[in-house]
Amino acid sequence: MAEVKDKALRVLLTGPIASEAELTATAREDDLHAVAAFVSEHRRREYLAWRALLYGYLGRYVRVEYDASGAPRLVSHPDLRISVSHCRDMVAVALSDRVCGVDMERLDRDFMTAAPRFLSARERALSEDKRLAAAVWCAKECLYKMYGRRGMDLLRDLAVGSVDFARGTIRGTVAADAVGNAAGEGSAEDNAAGNVAVNVMGTVTVDMRMMITPDGHIIVYSV
Repeated sequence: MAEVKDKALRVLLTGPIASEAELTATAREDDLHAVAAFVSEHRRREYLAWRALLYGYLGRYVRVEYDASGAPRLVSHPDLRISVSHCRDMVAVALSDRVCGVDMERLDRDFMTAAPRFLSARERALSEDKRLAAAVWCAKECLYKMYGRRGMDLLRDLAVGSVDFARGTIRGTVAADAVGNAAGEGSAEDNAAGNVAVNVMGTVTVDMRMMITPDGHIIVYSV
């Protein structure tokens, strides 16, 4: 299990998706009951893999429920926020005492097919790096998980203003009229904590981190 820590309560956990047999051998009974209804083996493995990461960090007594939008929340740790992402062979969990988000993809995914839906002309001009479309996609998914609501448009409501591959940083914004429940729940301390700022018009600006892993994953997160 790999960890990237900013502070004790702000952490990104990442790990591989093990075989179903390995995950089942150490899973909690309630999680085994939950995945029994999943038809897809890969979906069962994803679920058990991110739960294993979470329990490894916080302990096996952690209780997770889902809100109306389907996002996970930590019932046993009401002061902590959580965000989850997974792709074919890896999972990531962001934990923080303020609003947080994470998205992860494989770099060999064809992002250009969907580019007209999420990549603006201004964003295309941010960099000539071939990984730009992947970075913008992950950044917008991260923003959506932090502040999104159903019906949010990836072009109209979300924007990426800067991408620095050398420093591993991305800055994005969420339109004021698109900010959903996560922002409503956020306190003044959330917005002053360093990763999020709100201007006088209500637009949310978020500073995100970006990781490119040796095995070909891109991870964008804000904790």
